[in-house]
Amino acid sequence: MTNANHQDSLKLHKTFAVVSMLFFCSVVCVAESGPALMKNGDNTPIPCIIDGKMGFCHTDGSPAIDGKYDEVKSFSEGLAAVRVGGNWGFVDKTGKEAIHIEYDNVGNFHEGFATVTKSTRSGFVDKTGKELIPLEYDFAGDFHNGVAVVESGRNWGVPERMSGGKYGLIDKTNKIIMAPKYNEISDFHEGFAKVELGRKWSDSEDWSAEVIGGKYGFIDKTGKEIVTPKYTWAGNFHEGLAEVALDGKYGFIDKTGREIVQLKYDTAEQFQEGFASVELNGQYGFIDETGREVVPLRYAWVRSFYRGVALVAVNDTVRVSNNADVIELIDQAGKKIVSLKYGYASDFKEGFAIVELNGKRGFIDNTGREIIPPKYDAVDVFDHGYAKILSGGRWGFIDKTGKEVIAPKYDDVGYFDGQTVPVKLNGEWGVIDKTGKTTIPFRYDFINSFQNDRAEVSLKGQSGHIDRWGRFREEMIVDIGD
Repeated sequence: MTNANHQDSLKLHKTFAVVSMLFFCSVVCVAESGPALMKNGDNTPIPCIIDGKMGFCHTDGSPAIDGKYDEVKSFSEGLAAVRVGGNWGFVDKTGKEAIHIEYDNVGNFHEGFATVTKSTRSGFVDKTGKELIPLEYDFAGDFHNGVAVVESGRNWGVPERMSGGKYGLIDKTNKIIMAPKYNEISDFHEGFAKVELGRKWSDSEDWSAEVIGGKYGFIDKTGKEIVTPKYTWAGNFHEGLAEVALDGKYGFIDKTGREIVQLKYDTAEQFQEGFASVELNGQYGFIDETGREVVPLRYAWVRSFYRGVALVAVNDTVRVSNNADVIELIDQAGKKIVSLKYGYASDFKEGFAIVELNGKRGFIDNTGREIIPPKYDAVDVFDHGYAKILSGGRWGFIDKTGKEVIAPKYDDVGYFDGQTVPVKLNGEWGVIDKTGKTTIPFRYDFINSFQNDRAEVSLKGQSGHIDRWGRFREEMIVDIGD
């Protein structure tokens, strides 16, 4: 959490130069009309370009807030961040300035507070603009359940990851819940956050520097250290237990820090449906939440349990004529349900697992039934009901019945998000919908998959963002280095 948020929240303006909107529009003209804009349910204005500047539009495309800003962010908790020149502030849904435009950087509102930064110092404002928590920290994360991560003691003259800053926790009154002392505090999972202490870096001053040492433990939301940092690796809590490692051996602890599963395995995965896969000396099996080996460690590999079943590869020398390993579908007692003669099988997702036979791939369901025969050169897991397929060097999509809903004809494809997908044809990227209809013309050098109705695009060496229909765009930016 801390490293990623640093890069987003404390990015200096000298790192990027904003290319004028007129230039942007000269290299990417306004997109053709597409399908009706998605309704967001509460008529919240969305970012758009109006007369060459950033503003906000209604979901039907009509202007809501005049285009007079150099950059804007989406609304959060009723306010939106806007930038004029090098300064940020906030406006409400009518366009009225709610928080004066004076900060070097701002975050979105979470639980009534937003992070603000000025001259590398960060704090928090409320929705009236009052600085309830002074700008006294080197970094301030968002509030979650009344708690925020903050950093102090950073040396701004060295690369961020070697800065020596320490992280702690505060509440909404700026009360120190836990004094900054950790090198890292991760996101909270099931009420606990992983912390790291004792990290050092090798002497190299460039990106070849390596971490030396560092131990992991856990804190709760009161800042209490539940598990003293002593492990060389730790995962997050899931189903009440967390993977930990020491001296190359893995086990599990509970939320009191007690080692429920002895640290004796070479690898371990997080619990799923009450079971975790473990490996020792190249043999895989499953343990339950007490550490009991309910499925003996005798398999060449195993996949996680899904709706009470798991795929495993029999660990013997048996081969069938097509050179495939013997794969079994087992229940939670380790009992074989059915043998499957494939050379590969993936984890289940959306009810299906990828299987391979004679170099071709298809899908089975969680009963082991072959739903889509192995006939494709490559496939990907189902996502939002669709899966990528590669046939004859071209990509397309199938649905869960195996129907080729989008014929394999594309050079490359992204991921469906339930509505549209970026695709590449004849060296150019565009966007299509579920029927294969083009919603954004093929003209881009690259289009990433959509997240929150926006996708990163690149064109003629410039990069920026488009919405799902290409109608509204943020400014293009060019990385010019330090």
